[in-house]
Amino acid sequence: MKAIPLALLAAALLTLPAAATAAVPEGTDYSEAYFASGDGTMLHADVIRPKNAGKTPVILAIGPYFGHGGSQGAVDYDPTREAPNERFKDLWDEGHIFERGYTMVQVDLRGFGASEGCNDFGGNGEQADVKAAVEWAASQDWSTGKVGMWGKSYDGWTQIMGLATKPKGLAAAVIQSPIIDGYRALYMNGVHYDAGWYATPGLYQNIDATPPTIFDTPEYYQGTAKGTDPACYSQNIAEQNTTSDKNTPFWQERDLVPRAQGTDVPTLWSHGFLDANTKPNNFLDVFAHQTGPRRAWFGQYTHVRPQDKRSDDENMSTTGRQGFIDEAMRWMDRYVKGVPAAEAKVEEDPAVEVEDGALQRYRAEAFWPPLDGASHTLKLNGGEYVEQPGNDGRPGPGNGVWSISAPLPHDVHMAGVPRVTLDVETSGENVNLYGIVYDIDDRRRAMLVSRGAFRQSGPGKVTFDLYPQDWTFREGHRLGFLVAQADDEWFNPPPSNAAVTIKGGTMTAPYLQYVRSGFLPSRPSEDEENLPPGFQVDVETIDESAAAFDVPQRMREPSDVVLPITPAEGTQVGGAGNRGAFRPRLSVRLKKLKRNRWRVTGKAPAGYPPLIRLQRRKPGAKRFRTVGWRRPSVNRGSFRRTFKAKSPGRYRAVVTLRAAGVPVKATSKVLRKRRR
Repeated sequence: MKAIPLALLAAALLTLPAAATAAVPEGTDYSEAYFASGDGTMLHADVIRPKNAGKTPVILAIGPYFGHGGSQGAVDYDPTREAPNERFKDLWDEGHIFERGYTMVQVDLRGFGASEGCNDFGGNGEQADVKAAVEWAASQDWSTGKVGMWGKSYDGWTQIMGLATKPKGLAAAVIQSPIIDGYRALYMNGVHYDAGWYATPGLYQNIDATPPTIFDTPEYYQGTAKGTDPACYSQNIAEQNTTSDKNTPFWQERDLVPRAQGTDVPTLWSHGFLDANTKPNNFLDVFAHQTGPRRAWFGQYTHVRPQDKRSDDENMSTTGRQGFIDEAMRWMDRYVKGVPAAEAKVEEDPAVEVEDGALQRYRAEAFWPPLDGASHTLKLNGGEYVEQPGNDGRPGPGNGVWSISAPLPHDVHMAGVPRVTLDVETSGENVNLYGIVYDIDDRRRAMLVSRGAFRQSGPGKVTFDLYPQDWTFREGHRLGFLVAQADDEWFNPPPSNAAVTIKGGTMTAPYLQYVRSGFLPSRPSEDEENLPPGFQVDVETIDESAAAFDVPQRMREPSDVVLPITPAEGTQVGGAGNRGAFRPRLSVRLKKLKRNRWRVTGKAPAGYPPLIRLQRRKPGAKRFRTVGWRRPSVNRGSFRRTFKAKSPGRYRAVVTLRAAGVPVKATSKVLRKRRR
């Protein structure tokens, strides 16, 4: 689709009215600013501040969607639209960020809006832009120096760039439906996504080329002109659509996972297990390895935000659960604005709010995947097929090699990432393999649970992950796995048309050991309600495809001695009789060292850092008071921190952890330090 030429805009100036409805939120002041990225490229920012405000914390979004004329290129371009862009107007109207005392900064990535340079689809240039934008916002005289990032999709990706580049001033992030690795946006293990994704690079070049509006300044026009580069566009498109090998320098530059893992930036995530846009495998490899505070909403929805509204009810979230933006603002208040924990109360929110796709209900978890997941295996059958179009993942018809368990003797709850190993025989040089997990009910209707793809060169064994999922297979249902001839619904690479023989294999996934019986207020997402009903598997196929399944034992009722269990519905969190409470094992030990130093060590669940307080009781005093605190990372279940304190008295270490809304506390033995 062509961008609107600047010449047409110039002609429009003669016929359009001289004023348009102002987009500046009531009670705020709006200004524009320009600053340099790491390589000198000049970037453009819109700054919206509460009127008469002094220093404020900042909420910053940076991406391709903040052009004054529209967010989607020629699709929504309006030369009479007045700045600033309203992409995150819900932050203004529902998050009440200006009433809360925040400044909003919206920055154009290089090449977009009025920023100079050439966009590079998540490359080193854009990564430098993110670092520069956060540090610029943190350094302004109207800023407290604390910046929280906000965004979805591409400007969710830029937040991962922030975690990877570690800019000074980055205090928190709310990341919705992001990309953590540019390769995963277009490919899965060498297999290109469906036809629309070949057009994606061109879409961003179109957004890049969007002209200014009749209200924009000469400086804005100049920045737009310096950010339009057709030669750069063609190179971008070629690199993205023809480079299927993840190990090339182009894609390695855009893989943020190694640098973002282990971040200690407090981060709130949301992602949909049905998201065909940024894909369900674009959160876990970073989320699961964070060392700082983290929260998440994971549900059965597509490329939407939890605060987006249903098409038939403007007061109800399309994802089926209310309250995300309120929780997100509490998160920002706690870690960016610095509101005390007792007031912000983020620790009282569940660490993870996740929806079971079969039950269509949300529940609280301390971690995801939950720590009581244990691996069990479905042994896969052998068979033959031709790799060619003609099979869709969700509507079927189910062409390929099936492996189907016997009816399950009890409920089985998969929560995590299924992994597939296949022994492949083929004469094809490059064969696209598709693996799909199904829940087959007592009427033989197959509902898609998870899927994945892998491009295989020649014969041999191959192992690959499917998308993460949370799903209860009900008693009497069957677990089915299809090595499909195609998955045209999501993937569209050139088919090999080669004969493929599957000599056997396995599908292994984590299954929960304990019953989840407490649920959060929710309803099915709008996407779930609009899903097709699945397809029928015939009796003959089921009979001929019988496969051995290492069925997990019946899930046990929660116990205080096991790790990640949800609070029971209707009980007060942490209260008496709350058999479903999360009770992580937590221990702490205090040791007195030389030179007034104290060492605190202990055990805690990996990936969820506790808060350590070193406390002292003065001689003659009745109470302990905190003299120092730290939040350490947890490495293989252990933590360790050193404090310095020289005053005499009795000392102890207190360690606290809050997960799934349940407080857990451990206290060391008391040690005495005498006067010299």
